[in-house]
Amino acid sequence: QVLSLSPNTGPVQGNTSIVATGFSLASGSDYRCRFGGTDVGASYVTPTSVACVAPAVATVGDYDVQVSLNGQQFSAANEVASFGYLYSPVVAGLSPASGPSEGRTLVTLSGENLGNGSHYLCSFGSDALGNATFNVDTREILCSAPPLPAGAAAVRVALNAQQYTNVG
Repeated sequence: QVLSLSPNTGPVQGNTSIVATGFSLASGSDYRCRFGGTDVGASYVTPTSVACVAPAVATVGDYDVQVSLNGQQFSAANEVASFGYLYSPVVAGLSPASGPSEGRTLVTLSGENLGNGSHYLCSFGSDALGNATFNVDTREILCSAPPLPAGAAAVRVALNAQQYTNVG
């Protein structure tokens, strides 16, 4: 039985690493995840979790994810979790474009396909991560800039804490 997926969203291009959590996931011999009708290999993590990589799909939407321990029998239709496939975000603007090196500047990202994410993160520079949230009312992502040395830093955003899109 699959109770949850983390993350539970990703781009239609696939390649999102997910962990499926549930019950009775130990003692398998051929672990598989099924996204809609597409099967992919999976690996055992703990007695209550397996890991797999979401395949590419043709259209956005929610796909049921089932798990198999033997490559043949999959979790029943009422024992699945849903994975939401999204279009990649397109960031058209960010404001403000600068802030103090101490961080804590709230940066607003606007554009298209920014909603429905599950684990929002912003990246400033090569390694600095900033917390991010999605504002449902304005349809914008709000990122808290971390402390950084003075100078320009590339900004990227992820809707699932994995696949980043460059800003600008």
